[in-house]
Amino acid sequence: MADLLNEFWGSRKFQRWILPIFIFLIAFLPRVIYPVSRPHQWHHRAYRFADAILTMDWAATFQRYHPGVSLMWLSSVGVEIFDRLQGNLTADQFYGYAPVRPGVLPESVFFALVPLAIGISVCIALTYPLMSHLAGRRIALVGVLLMALDPFLIAYGKVIHVDALLASLMMVSALFLLLYLKDRRLHNLVFSAIFAGLSFLSKSPSVFLILYSGLVVTIGFASPAYPEFKTYNGRQWVQLAWSAIKILLLWFGISIVVFFVLFPAMWVMPGHVLSEMADSLIFHAGEPHKNPVYFLGRLWLNNPGLLFEVTILAWKTTALTLLLLAAAVIFGVYHRREARTHVLWALIAYTFFFTLQMGLASKKQMAYLAPAFPPLSLIAAFGLVWTAEAISRLRQWRLGQWQPLTLLVLAILLQAILVFRHHPYYGAHHNLLLGGSTMAARILPIQDQGEGLDLAAQYLNQLPHGQATTATVFRRNAVVFEREFNGRSTREMVPGVNYRVYDINSVMRQFQGEQPWNDAWIQDQADDPLVTFDLDGVTYVWVYGQVPTDPVDGGFEVELDYRIGDQVQLTGARLSDNSLAAGEILKVALLWKATGEINDDWTVFTHILSADRELVGQQDNVPLLGIRPTYTWVEGELLEDPYGIVLEETLAPGSYELSVGMYDTDSLARIPAFDAAGNRMQDDRIVIGFIEVVKEQ
Repeated sequence: MADLLNEFWGSRKFQRWILPIFIFLIAFLPRVIYPVSRPHQWHHRAYRFADAILTMDWAATFQRYHPGVSLMWLSSVGVEIFDRLQGNLTADQFYGYAPVRPGVLPESVFFALVPLAIGISVCIALTYPLMSHLAGRRIALVGVLLMALDPFLIAYGKVIHVDALLASLMMVSALFLLLYLKDRRLHNLVFSAIFAGLSFLSKSPSVFLILYSGLVVTIGFASPAYPEFKTYNGRQWVQLAWSAIKILLLWFGISIVVFFVLFPAMWVMPGHVLSEMADSLIFHAGEPHKNPVYFLGRLWLNNPGLLFEVTILAWKTTALTLLLLAAAVIFGVYHRREARTHVLWALIAYTFFFTLQMGLASKKQMAYLAPAFPPLSLIAAFGLVWTAEAISRLRQWRLGQWQPLTLLVLAILLQAILVFRHHPYYGAHHNLLLGGSTMAARILPIQDQGEGLDLAAQYLNQLPHGQATTATVFRRNAVVFEREFNGRSTREMVPGVNYRVYDINSVMRQFQGEQPWNDAWIQDQADDPLVTFDLDGVTYVWVYGQVPTDPVDGGFEVELDYRIGDQVQLTGARLSDNSLAAGEILKVALLWKATGEINDDWTVFTHILSADRELVGQQDNVPLLGIRPTYTWVEGELLEDPYGIVLEETLAPGSYELSVGMYDTDSLARIPAFDAAGNRMQDDRIVIGFIEVVKEQ
């Protein structure tokens, strides 16, 4: 059996196809199942990037100084597919400025994220053969599985932003370079440069690769692997140095070609692009982020220092990874003469110097440290494999079931358990060895992706009479709530809203000094919230407010069976009363059912007519107070549409007709209305009943 397993493990088909596909799926699925993406700016930029490419407006492909081009190439593919499937989505709807069908905006995030997740997962799968050549298959497999299951990398891999992609591209570039230094095969240097170019196209911290490449190439060309270096004279050292410089120049030149070819804005305005990127790099190195950083229990408007990055590395790794990192360093000293140990120190140097680079910069965010996490997983793999090998050599444990492979499998399963218990909110993970999320909430900013706000929106959607309600949520994480909420949302703390939604990240940041929000938060804490949402033992979201009452107080219900157009059915109506005095308000709730998809914008009219057909009262609205235009209705959906019709104070006592219908918002042409038998209604008007206007008592 063991021989068969070894033969299968070593087979070319397994190593080249089955294992990489398995690694790809392990990395890909957690990143695309239920995306939790707060940032919307790169979602919108990918939309504009796709439009610029299709219209050949090359200058417009420069969206931001980051520059984020690698991300936009990937996400724009998903955005374009989504746009073609939707067919009639306007730019304002895509951006969330205009109403859309429920579920459309989350779907657009999914389509934009899938190509990005594919790119990240391909990089993780590609890491396996690279590490196999550098450190052996066992360390390679453990390393890529730990990388694929790293909760920090998964959390930012579910986000339409540049950091996770940058981390993956930079790691692959560094590994190709290390492999080139090992075997001196030119194609590995070329691939390293290509991935470096893709990294430069992603975000400015990738300039670290230039410094790192200079470091490892210099050390690599003066390596003890070439014993004759000890006897080199001065001229030979100069030749060696020149060889290293030529390699670095070739590497850099290829990366610049990739940068130029894949960035159309460089074709037409290279000076402007490079100037903007350079200015931003200098600016962010010396200027803090415009949003204050929560760290060690207080807000920092200036640079909190390198300790911020070190703390992130500690709390955002898993308990298992943290222990294995320590084991890797200890065993690395013991195995210092092994060739693969050189790779370990190269990875440690990568993590150390990148963390140092970001620590020296003034602009701080947790996501900026993402490129430090892939090498941490690979370093931990050394620790795990060496630990398993050491245990297997213990005399008292030399039993079949305690083979190193068994220990490795158990460790990976433990990592999976630690990580997947947070699905789909992987950003809620914090190292259990350091006190978990409860302790982290006192030290670090949490809820970086607005986790839990989607749950609040879904909860409010299912409350009775809730489709015409309004909720306010602070702007930083508002988009997560707005994508899911079916009512109307605002980012201002204004009176009269039904719900006030607070998130822990904004509370930590003290709402960035906005006094109306701070005052409302303090006042609301005196009462019990309507509902809260906890993740990993920490409250992430509070909702204050009252469940809306029936928009029609008391009154009675009328059963109806009418059709408007081919896609709308009027199933009933509720009236506050059928006998009112002049000057009072008749409250009406129309009960609609969407029987098909509507691509047009229709307005509802509610009319009160006198016996001689004179219009004496009306309210015309886009359905649900403008919140749910007909083009946002979903087939099978039931909607409760409230109206308040003021009866004129001069209205004479008598019987008045209440009728409703719909007309096209642009042309004002009425939409055909039919009864249950299919007969068209006169004037396309549906008569609900009659109202008695009585003398005021």
